[in-house]
Amino acid sequence: MVLYNLTIAVEPQQSLEWLDYMRSTHIPQIMETGCFIHFRICQIPASGDNESTFAVQYTAPSMRHFERYETAFAPGLREDYQKRFGQNTGIFRTILQILDEGSAPMREL
Repeated sequence: MVLYNLTIAVEPQQSLEWLDYMRSTHIPQIMETGCFIHFRICQIPASGDNESTFAVQYTAPSMRHFERYETAFAPGLREDYQKRFGQNTGIFRTILQILDEGSAPMREL
């Protein structure tokens, strides 16, 4: 499996608009491509800078699925995103191959 991670810095005054766009438009469009089986939106706790930082993660079943997304769908989806938020966000993309996964039972703290 492949984890596609995007770390995105958003200007604070646009973070609610950005989050709404991601939830209602951009992420559903990406998931509709059939190239990913799971997504996650995370907010990175504030570090004192003047930005809101998020991590958006997508899981693809294989590198072949991810490569199909990159060639067939990403250019158009990125163009739409750039028109809306290109000047107000910074994006760092990482592709990770998942080697192992697991979970532990919940314990009371």
